[in-house]
Amino acid sequence: MEQLGRYHLQKKIGQGAMGEVYRAVLQGIAGFQKLVALKVLFPFGADTENMRRDLIKEAKIGAMLHHPNIVETYELGEEQGRLFIAMELLEGPNLRNLIQKDGALPPRVCLDILIGIAQGLHYAHTRTYDGSKLHLIHRDIKPSNILIAMDGTPKIADFGLAKATGLTDHTEVGIRGTPAYMSPEQVLGEPLTPASDLFSLGLVLYEMLTGERIFAHLTPLVAMLKMPEIDVHMTEEMWSDVEEKSRELSGVLRKLLCRDLENRFNSAQELHRSLRNLSIKGPDLISLLRNSSSIRNESVAFLAESETELLIPRGPILDVMVGKDGLVRKIHRRLMKNRSVLIKGLPGFGKSLLLQHLLAYANERGDEVYFVDLKGVETSKEAKEYLALALSQSELFLSDFQNALFIVDGGTVALEKVFLSWLRKTPTCSWVFSSRASLGNLPIEEIALEPLSIEASVELFQTLLPDQTNFSSGEDFPFLKWANKLEGNPYLITQMVRRLIGDIESKDVSELIKESREDWFELLREALAYDPLCLECIQQLAIFEGPFSIEAAQSVVSIDSENTIWVMDLIAQLLDRSFLHQKQRHTQDIHKEERFVLSRNMRRFAISLPLSSDAHVELKLRHARWFAQWSVISIRLGVDSYMNRRQEEERNLHRAFKNSVLHGWNDLALQNGLALAEVWYRRGPLHKGLSLLEKLLHLEDIGQRDLASVQVVYGNYLRHLGKYEKSASLLKAAQKIYVELEDELGKILVFRNLGLTYLDDGDAGAGLRLLQQSELLCVRLEESYQHLLVQKEKGYLLSQIGRLKDAEQLLRDVAHKMIPFEDSFSLWQIYSNLGLIAFRQENPFEAIRYFQRCLQYGQQVNLSDSMGIVLMNMGLCHLLTGEISAAERSFHQSSQRLQKMGNYRALAMLHANMAMLRMTQKRYKSSQKYVLQAQNLDKRFGHPMTFYTYSLVESFLFAEQNQPSLALLKAKKAFQIAKEHSFDYKRYEVTALLIEMLCRNRAIEEALVLYQDLLNTEGVELVQQFAIEAAGAWLTLFQKKKDLAQEHLGRMRVLMEGTVGLRPDVQFQYHRISDALSMS
Repeated sequence: MEQLGRYHLQKKIGQGAMGEVYRAVLQGIAGFQKLVALKVLFPFGADTENMRRDLIKEAKIGAMLHHPNIVETYELGEEQGRLFIAMELLEGPNLRNLIQKDGALPPRVCLDILIGIAQGLHYAHTRTYDGSKLHLIHRDIKPSNILIAMDGTPKIADFGLAKATGLTDHTEVGIRGTPAYMSPEQVLGEPLTPASDLFSLGLVLYEMLTGERIFAHLTPLVAMLKMPEIDVHMTEEMWSDVEEKSRELSGVLRKLLCRDLENRFNSAQELHRSLRNLSIKGPDLISLLRNSSSIRNESVAFLAESETELLIPRGPILDVMVGKDGLVRKIHRRLMKNRSVLIKGLPGFGKSLLLQHLLAYANERGDEVYFVDLKGVETSKEAKEYLALALSQSELFLSDFQNALFIVDGGTVALEKVFLSWLRKTPTCSWVFSSRASLGNLPIEEIALEPLSIEASVELFQTLLPDQTNFSSGEDFPFLKWANKLEGNPYLITQMVRRLIGDIESKDVSELIKESREDWFELLREALAYDPLCLECIQQLAIFEGPFSIEAAQSVVSIDSENTIWVMDLIAQLLDRSFLHQKQRHTQDIHKEERFVLSRNMRRFAISLPLSSDAHVELKLRHARWFAQWSVISIRLGVDSYMNRRQEEERNLHRAFKNSVLHGWNDLALQNGLALAEVWYRRGPLHKGLSLLEKLLHLEDIGQRDLASVQVVYGNYLRHLGKYEKSASLLKAAQKIYVELEDELGKILVFRNLGLTYLDDGDAGAGLRLLQQSELLCVRLEESYQHLLVQKEKGYLLSQIGRLKDAEQLLRDVAHKMIPFEDSFSLWQIYSNLGLIAFRQENPFEAIRYFQRCLQYGQQVNLSDSMGIVLMNMGLCHLLTGEISAAERSFHQSSQRLQKMGNYRALAMLHANMAMLRMTQKRYKSSQKYVLQAQNLDKRFGHPMTFYTYSLVESFLFAEQNQPSLALLKAKKAFQIAKEHSFDYKRYEVTALLIEMLCRNRAIEEALVLYQDLLNTEGVELVQQFAIEAAGAWLTLFQKKKDLAQEHLGRMRVLMEGTVGLRPDVQFQYHRISDALSMS
């Protein structure tokens, strides 16, 4: 890349009308380097007076502003005839990128950004320099000039158009600013005040809330002309849209966008105070940045301590950290507040390098700073000698130091006392220590160095290998793939790069990664050399796959020591030293227990430690016993807390099951296998659960009660897949066992599940009788929780036989009573059923609200893969409300989850619904494709509703192809299915279709009989009335009574003025009849 004076230009990161912006490295003496953003004027613009003046003014103003919410300016320079500014480099996005990627931002995110920008504007508006006020107005507040640091700090950039009357030494002519973001007084050329910037900030707020700039349908210049009369041009619909997003922020926006200056906020400080008084819940800015895959997370990339001398062909290694300025300044801010900071991290994670950057930053600021390296020092006496040497003292004497900064690299727990004495002797000084472990006895704030994000890892690779090319083949290096394998470990990345240099042809990449890991493992062995108990503990913790609780660790880890020591104490030590991590708990997590996890690289290290075969078998046995406790009893009782724990432990359960089978521990294999089968029943894949249950049925020496438990779970699987006969057979076998054992709780379980099987198979009477038997047993045994579960299934049954009001009331009551039991899985089922009931009652808005509650409970118990059916039903509701894009999005998400879970029966239904949607959009080929997919799946995983839906679609398609006889055949099939399976809510829709197809086949008399049946029905809903009018329109049209057909069409048009008109199937039917009338 190009060199510009002291700056090495790495890559271009932006371009504007004036010039380009580069990511650059400032190179100084003794290998000093600093990452900056370099704004460089175009060569042809360097002699243009206005462009030079703006850039110089931007640099002058920027140099006077030092605030966390304003981008720092470092230098104005000129090299090779090119004028440039060196500025703070931020790794995060600008607000324009954020809105383009995510659309409308959550209200809490908007609030976070507004608060930061208001603080920055207040500082700029009130800034004094050399005793005089600058009277600074930015004049160009817009999304692209608001940058977001990865710690969530919004910053104002680009003061090129700023007006500072305290500095101006020339007369400006004309209006300056970005058209779509100018205030009324800016447009009219009137004097500007700080309120002008606040108006522009209001325009930015509107764009954040809605996802598009104000008056987006107009060109920017035309939009600019609307600003002086914005009170008139802001319609009530626009304000309603804003209020729907956030009622709290809509009030702020109304005040920001007032035409009259006196009605706006008096100052940015007043705005800031107003914002601070708001309480807005929801995801904040940091959450948005963290969860966005295309935006860098707040991570710090840096080289390992021992790798700073490494040289690479085509240029020296850059001694940099991705985002180093942000972390160094963060530490400096913490020092101002807390006086002392500890940098903690694993060996090789760059603690020493970070301290070197902190030292350079302090020297650059002109601070009094002292550095001492204590790596390898073990006694207080040695530590004092080293510090005295760093201070050029013959004997250590600290009392005379005032407001100095001491940086100590290589602290250990053994030196805590001497560190504490140093802190007490220097009450006005600041201290920064680095250590592999927490120094718990010091009054000090800790900053832990975490693994890099994938993006930061890739950037570190690109920094170390700037040409990004395989030296031998000329191909690009697969940095992303390597970054995933190395898991954000900066030491592994630098070791990998060292091996790549001149050596890539001789070895496989996987071998290079393995060797790099071994280098790091050696560092870890050295760090644990004096802690055999910690080494033994971490060795046994590697048996866990994924997170584990302290109780699990205490049950599985067995320390062979003469001294009594608690496992939890060892875990605390491992946590302090970053060998172990505490799993971050989400706000919606049900679990109250703390959970811990070894990183994959750390687990590899632990597995590499030698362990005897006998000890390994004993460890597996303890592991299998611990996880077996959540199986049979939790399945029988339905205790959701156990079920939730099992779901998080899927990988551990799988491992425990395999180890149990391998070593012949059949009782443990059965219990762990049952728990795992229950997890797969909820989350999929179902085929793996079926295969597992088949193995469990053939285990030797299992008891009758255990066999019945397997049969119950297996029966539920088969019912879920529509294999009702086999399901009933297994459940009856389990019932026989429970009767022989006089197991009343088992009987409740079987009656409930067998009743559901009969119900789904169409025998509602038998299903209801079994549920009533189960309910009587619950009452007699005073099993209140089991009683609620039975009532939940009874509510489902009532909905299936058409008693929707009764079902809704019962399910709402059960949901209320279920909350104290924290049974999120049952609540998920209840709200799913309530959503279906509301859907069948033609109340899609209420159904969507129920389904949203359902999804919330599903997330709590990690049922993301099982949400496919709920998302499909939600998509159908969106269709009824006319939200086609939302429906397609729900269908797409549903398809992904159903395929992942292996629920092909529901997938067939989804394809049938997609066929219906495409037909209403007149995309007939696509509709036909989905019909074929639904038919292929339905042959193996049949469901009456699927058959009904695609038969309906086929009838329409044949009618469009002018094949009336085939269209009639399909319509009769759909009518017959609806009648046989009591799809009462589909009666009007399918009868109207059949009447049309009978008319097309000249069977007018038969059509008249059906139409008369429809007319004799009372209490119909609007959508059903629409179907009756459609049937009448087709009938009178084919009777050549065009006037009567027009009257029916007119009544259909009136019905469409309500919510009925939002439905695409209604619109499709209306336009078909309208087109047929116009052609007759």
